[in-house]
Amino acid sequence: MKEGFRRKVLYIGLGVNVVLTIFLLANREQITLRPWETAGTLDLPTYTAGNDNRTAIITDSEKSVVVLNAQKELLYQIRADPGKQNRFSVAKFAALDQENNLYVLDARFGGVRGDNIERVLRYSEKGVYLGEMYRLQYINEDFILTKGKIAGMACYGGLIYLLRLERDGFWLEQRAADGKGKADEVFFNYPNAFRDLVYGHISAENRRITITSKAGTIKQFDFNGGLAYTWNAAPSEKALPWTAVSDSGNNLMYADIMAGVVFSLDARDGARKEIYAAWEDQSPYYRINYAYGKLFATSNDNIFIGGADGYEIIGSYRYAPFVVKLRIALFAGGILDVLVFLAVLAVLVIAARPLLKKKLNGSLKIILITGTSIAFGGIIASFLILNEMGRQYNNKMFREIENISRVVSTAIDTETLLSLTSPADYDTNEYLRFKESLTALFSKTQFTGERIYQLILMKHDTNLVIMYDLESSIGLFYPFDKYVEGHYKEAYESGEYVHTFGEETSEGSWLFVCGPIFDKEGNIIALIETGYDMLAVQEQTHSIIIQTLLIVAAASVAFFLAIIEFILVFAAWKKNKTEIEKGEAENPPFYPELLRAIVFFLFIVNNLEAAVLPTYAAQLYVSFLRLPKEFIVTLPIIADMGSAAMALLVIPILLEKAGLKPICLASVIFICIGNILCFAAPDTLYLAAAHVFTGFAGGSLLLVINTIIGSQQNIRDVNNGFAHFNASYLAGMNAGVVLGSILAQFFPYRIVYLFSSFLALALIGIAVFSVRSKHLKHIYNIGIQRKKEGGSLASFMVKPAVSAALVFLIIPYVASLSFTSYFMPIYGIENGLRESNIGQLILLNGLFAILFGASLCEFIARKIAIKLIIVLSLALNAGAIYLFSLNMSVSILVVVIFILAIVNIFALTNIQTYYATLYQNAGISSSKALGVYSAVENASMAAGPVVFSYIVSENIALRMRILAGVLLGGLFLFTLFSGICGGKATSNRSSIR
Repeated sequence: MKEGFRRKVLYIGLGVNVVLTIFLLANREQITLRPWETAGTLDLPTYTAGNDNRTAIITDSEKSVVVLNAQKELLYQIRADPGKQNRFSVAKFAALDQENNLYVLDARFGGVRGDNIERVLRYSEKGVYLGEMYRLQYINEDFILTKGKIAGMACYGGLIYLLRLERDGFWLEQRAADGKGKADEVFFNYPNAFRDLVYGHISAENRRITITSKAGTIKQFDFNGGLAYTWNAAPSEKALPWTAVSDSGNNLMYADIMAGVVFSLDARDGARKEIYAAWEDQSPYYRINYAYGKLFATSNDNIFIGGADGYEIIGSYRYAPFVVKLRIALFAGGILDVLVFLAVLAVLVIAARPLLKKKLNGSLKIILITGTSIAFGGIIASFLILNEMGRQYNNKMFREIENISRVVSTAIDTETLLSLTSPADYDTNEYLRFKESLTALFSKTQFTGERIYQLILMKHDTNLVIMYDLESSIGLFYPFDKYVEGHYKEAYESGEYVHTFGEETSEGSWLFVCGPIFDKEGNIIALIETGYDMLAVQEQTHSIIIQTLLIVAAASVAFFLAIIEFILVFAAWKKNKTEIEKGEAENPPFYPELLRAIVFFLFIVNNLEAAVLPTYAAQLYVSFLRLPKEFIVTLPIIADMGSAAMALLVIPILLEKAGLKPICLASVIFICIGNILCFAAPDTLYLAAAHVFTGFAGGSLLLVINTIIGSQQNIRDVNNGFAHFNASYLAGMNAGVVLGSILAQFFPYRIVYLFSSFLALALIGIAVFSVRSKHLKHIYNIGIQRKKEGGSLASFMVKPAVSAALVFLIIPYVASLSFTSYFMPIYGIENGLRESNIGQLILLNGLFAILFGASLCEFIARKIAIKLIIVLSLALNAGAIYLFSLNMSVSILVVVIFILAIVNIFALTNIQTYYATLYQNAGISSSKALGVYSAVENASMAAGPVVFSYIVSENIALRMRILAGVLLGGLFLFTLFSGICGGKATSNRSSIR
């Protein structure tokens, strides 16, 4: 396969992959449906609404809303997603207006899926989210498990109507369907409304409200607050109207869940007529609704739609033709996407085969297999440990809620319980005392305020009915379940407690126990069931599993980074050794890979605390000279960078007198001492003083390495050297951040510094090996060579191209790097990220550069001029920061971090190479010129946290935009003074062999 053809396949394939992936993601709701299916089934529908030509059904146990056309074909489906603001968590009500816009009442209770709120979401006729038009926020004192305050919703004449329950009455709210404008409210007196009322139906056409109570009462009010009608079921009937509606002619209809029948009720004489009944083995009709001349009734199995033209019963629906075609297109597109991806992967493998054969020696194979085994072993061990922890936690919860059930069951007044004969007894003083005594007893347990329920169930005919509900969302004789085989029958007949786990409802995922209640003679008369919502625990466990996998993956990546560094060093060492032993080259070729081990470990040590330093400094905060806290916590970073900058001005003089070896060894020793001092720091000021040691030593060692690279005579060697330096620097930085963030998540922050001091000892060993090795000796000799040509540092500094590079290019760009190292950890932790997440984001920032940085820089440098690469990459840097200012969210933060990773690949290496061409052409000592560069670079790094501490204090978006403008302004001035605007930039092709 020719190279040109492979390149075309690669480019076209990547383009096709991008287009198909965007298409699939845009229609991801349909991907879960099989293309060969033409119909769907309603699964536990709970509520139905409609207008003249559409029907909206809440189904899947309040987890989905399907919208059908007049032919009962699916137009679109909206699924619950608690993690998204444009989706509901639990759908309680739905409504359609005449323009076919959909309104859904979203309930988020108990603090598991977000805030304790009820809100109305608005969707277009095509199911596109249009916004949130209503929100009811619950205060911390309001404990809500399943029942909220919104008891009814309707849409009519461009208005949305809501019925909101309070303790002493209820409100009728009326507002524009788009949520704009002030709401009109009318208050209705009704004692204990929140406790006693069930549902309310709003008939805007005839301005009536029909409500049902737990005692089996139906009441109707007009919109002005007057009571129009009251109906009470006879106690002997054991009737329990759960929902009631009135049509346009004020005729009443209600669903009796005890009888399983929908009745019409004559308002004049109370006469009832059965409209329709559930057939055999069907669940009762729980909720009915009336809108636009149609009656909608919903059971757990079907929905009933009745109107002037008759009625129909629906248990399934067909897919509209365009939905079927779309799903076929998605299925085909998915297959094509996979095939194209495999083709692209095959091209990459074919292109990489020669390189793999060259690089993949036996030792590397062993290392890769070992590393993979460690990663998989860590994942399996994590799963086993977490599963065992989950099992023990479940057993603990079973024991605790069983103990509560036993305590409550012994305190039950069984005589009162047996005296209850109908739903109307809910209003009696005897039942009120019975209920309050159990609620008061439960309030003394450790589970008060948590997501826990408690029910008392009794046998009634062939059913189990609820006689008591801790939350008071249900009254007396509510039909709960059939008395058939299962844990209820087992508990009734055995007289023992039965444990059940994994019951999923719209309200949560329940772990519960069911046990018997005995009368004075020891007979089982009822069951008590206590359940605990495990959804919060499951979400925490899921989060722990994800975090564990990410930590194991990140640690594995850090391990592989270290392996790659040592492999590259070993390979270069063997080449260098061969060259020297053969004696074929008086000056062996420059192998920058030989420096990578020192660079890698240096930046591991210097970045172990990167993910935690701002937070750790804030923990040790002490007031000083009335300076703001935001500034005080930046002092350790400022001290580190400032002392490094100072070292870079002093060390060049010492290098010319003492040489590289003693400076190198002294630097790594001081790094170890500095980290021990940081470990013992009692406050922020002491921590800043300790960072003077680490900063000075790190800057000194950095200058040694830069001097070696920058003194090479060939620009290609300089560019290649800095590319390897930056790749190794990013590898060490990311490995250090990942390792440090993992340590910080499980240990106190100061332990990170203690571990850093131990790794510094390894750095000392590497440095000693390097300076004593005869195979590296020539590199250090090259590093201290001085130019024989004349030229002073002052004359070099005043050159427009040099000063423009330092002031307008290096200072703003390097300061902006604190977006990742300083701003991102603070912003991320404040917005819910963990320390390990911070490390993983920083790992993402550098991983791409680590793997491809050196090769990409060398390839691009052959094609494009250095200055043009710098301009393009820094413009992208400013654009990324501006993008974040437009939408400051964690997801956009991840995108920006990825963009900055690409920027850093080209910006760092080419800026260093560009600067090297300036001082080499001026005949300046490389150590002095690089000392100036590194001093400016470190001073800029010190200034970066100060700038971002000002940005993070307030008006973040505005100040980010100002920063982006400053970066672009500096880039413009650099191009102006460096001559790129005055003439054609010199290509790298002529200077790279």
